[in-house]
Amino acid sequence: MKRYALALILTVLFSCTCWAESEYTALSAREYIRLGDQQMRGWPVWKPSSTTFNRSFFVEGPTVSSRLDLYLFGSCEKSSVLVNGNMVGSLCDADDWMVCNISIPVNYLLPDANLLTIASGWGCGQHLETGYDDFMVKGLALNILYESLEPEIVSSKTQSTYECEVGDEVNVSVVLTNLGARPAYNVTITDPKPRNTYIVRGVTEDFTSHLSGGEMIRLKYSITPDKPAKIRSWSGRVTYLTGNGSLKSSQIISTTLDVKPPKPYVHVIKSIIPMSVSVGGEAIVRFDIVNNGSQDVVGLYLIDEIPDSFQASKGLPEFALRKLPAGENFSLGYVLSPKVQGDYLLSSKLRYEDLEGNEYVTYSNHVRLKATQNPATGIKNDQVKLFAVAVALLIFLIVLYFYIRGR
Repeated sequence: MKRYALALILTVLFSCTCWAESEYTALSAREYIRLGDQQMRGWPVWKPSSTTFNRSFFVEGPTVSSRLDLYLFGSCEKSSVLVNGNMVGSLCDADDWMVCNISIPVNYLLPDANLLTIASGWGCGQHLETGYDDFMVKGLALNILYESLEPEIVSSKTQSTYECEVGDEVNVSVVLTNLGARPAYNVTITDPKPRNTYIVRGVTEDFTSHLSGGEMIRLKYSITPDKPAKIRSWSGRVTYLTGNGSLKSSQIISTTLDVKPPKPYVHVIKSIIPMSVSVGGEAIVRFDIVNNGSQDVVGLYLIDEIPDSFQASKGLPEFALRKLPAGENFSLGYVLSPKVQGDYLLSSKLRYEDLEGNEYVTYSNHVRLKATQNPATGIKNDQVKLFAVAVALLIFLIVLYFYIRGR
């Protein structure tokens, strides 16, 4: 059941804006607002200040409803109330002091700053043809009911498909929305990948330090199932802090994925040993190619798309295999050597065909390789640079010597 917490009661008091966490603001005697264009002898405020009254107010988050309460005298229905320039209602006919309630459509309210206007209408009461409506307001309150004042994060989770074959890519999206009026802090999202799947791209965890009321964030990732099964994802978790430091949490719903057996499906598992190597050193790249499908595949061609900052020191990063029967696997590899230090994320591509000649493309998992600078190489490079500077200085002194001697 949706919980509504009453947020605010915004009270416009002529020269200030006050907030209270109760449903309605009690009406009480306050400074008069006098609108119109005639001097009305015998009224508490006989001289009008203007024909319009304007005050700013603020909306802190998603709203359920809003209402303006006024204590009126002498008004007519030709006088109107506007919010951000949009007419939301007319004033009541008030021959004597009375309370007038005007509902304000929430779609007229803007996030943050808004403008309330009370405008005197033309041609009312004693001056039907010649003047503005003359009336008094003794107090008014703008009441806003928020969906929640405190931060309240709700989540929704969707997939690009709920039925697929082994090897298909499935896009997952988790959306968090802060329904509260106040911000949530240190928001952490964790949505573990389902069993029998692996991550193709994106991440299953995220963090944001601040999520304002009404704002949303999105977590996106893609998975590929590697076994036929009816898969149910794990329930995810959202944790966050309120403004007073209280820790709150909510659950991300689990979803299902019906994974069908593939026609041909070849799975490429890539590994690098070691995962950290010095520039000029060597790392062994290994591929395990598994035909998890129900058919033989032919014409397999694997290419390891290594960047220019690497070279194959032993073997080649390209392989061809004539045939791989259903249910069988094949392993191969080569030796890789980095030329430049850095942190690299490497993947590979495999092309193959089924027995009917249909072409398929699949990619391996991503593997991280860190290339570090060899300390000995760094020292050697420094020595070479120092020697070059010394030679240049010596040449300069020799030239200077002959120049002075020639003079």
